[in-house]
Amino acid sequence: MRITPRRIRSKLESGDKAYGIAVQLPSPEIVEAVGYAGYDFAWIDAEHGAFDFSDMRELIRAADAVGIDSLVRVAGHDPTAIQHALDLGATGIIAPDIRDVRQIRAIISAAHFAPIGTRGACPCGRAVGHLSQDWSSDYRQMDADVLIFGIIEHPVGVVQGSRRVDLPALRRQPHRSAGPDHQPVVLLLELPDFLDNVALYQS
Repeated sequence: MRITPRRIRSKLESGDKAYGIAVQLPSPEIVEAVGYAGYDFAWIDAEHGAFDFSDMRELIRAADAVGIDSLVRVAGHDPTAIQHALDLGATGIIAPDIRDVRQIRAIISAAHFAPIGTRGACPCGRAVGHLSQDWSSDYRQMDADVLIFGIIEHPVGVVQGSRRVDLPALRRQPHRSAGPDHQPVVLLLELPDFLDNVALYQS
C-alpha cells in the first residue's frame, strides 16, 4: 500500500501545531515550495482554484514528493468529487458551506468505504499505490486515516452549528482560518481536539 506522509495527524497527536498554505494555481512547484519551506500540508483549493482534476493529481503528487499532506477543498458536497480527490491520493477533503447535520452525514459517508460509508472501492487506484496487496486491510487503514473538514460559511450553518448535535462523528471545536475579509468557521469532522491546533494560511 502507498505510504502517506500523515504530517497533520502525527503533529496533532503529539500535541504540536500543523501549518499549511492554500494553493489556488495549477503549479506543482508551488506545492513543492510549501514542503521545502517546512510546512505540513498544502490546502489544494478545487473550489476557487484555477485547475481541473488532472492538475489536482499533479498537485497531490507534488505534496507526496516533498513529504507533506494534501487537503483538497472540493467545490461542493458531490460524493463523486469527494471520492475522486481521495482516489487521487489526497490526505483528506475540506467541504465548503456546511449548513446542517444531514450534509455532515453525507460528506462523512462519501469519504468512507462500506460499512461506514458509500465511497466506491477500487483496489488498483493511486491511493493504494495502483495495486493493493491486501484490500481488506488497506481500505480500513484509509478509513482510519482520512481527514474530513467542513467549513461553516453561512448564518444558517452558524445557527445549526451552535445547537447540540447528537452525532459522534462531529467534533465541534471551531477554528478561524486566517484571511483579511473572510473568516469562516472550520470544523474537523470525526477527530477530537485537533482543530484548535490547525493553522491555515492563504497564499
